[in-house]
Amino acid sequence: MGLGCVFRDWRGAFVGATLKKEKGSCRPIEAEARALVMGLVEANRRNFSPLIIESDCQVLINKLKKKEADFTELGNWCDGILRLAKVNEDLFGSQVVWSFAGRKKNKVAHWLAHSGSVWDRQVVWTDSPPLSLLALLDDVQGRDPCNGG
Repeated sequence: MGLGCVFRDWRGAFVGATLKKEKGSCRPIEAEARALVMGLVEANRRNFSPLIIESDCQVLINKLKKKEADFTELGNWCDGILRLAKVNEDLFGSQVVWSFAGRKKNKVAHWLAHSGSVWDRQVVWTDSPPLSLLALLDDVQGRDPCNGG
């Protein structure tokens, strides 16, 4: 199973990405939760703040917005995600915002997740994405890479 996250600045410009392969399989909602954990760990490590976390998993985003506590496996994942978000809030003084993003807006992260299945370790890009990701990033931002944006 592959996990992927992309980081953008306030203008939507690429500032980093990460992907990794994990053994085994799980439900899609758990894979999304695992990707959020990976992204928050990297965001905290790189001092990214303020954070707007986007996911195309409406159920997960709703649980995180409500900060619902439950005793399910998903509830445990949410607790871990919310703890990492609290670390970011405590370190940088700005609240983490949870946002639902449709599949088109989230397709860069999905491309990374699918690409993650071919790597044998976690990969992190800073500042500039791999060439295979450039056109996809421009498409999501609504720019034409052939005409300079």
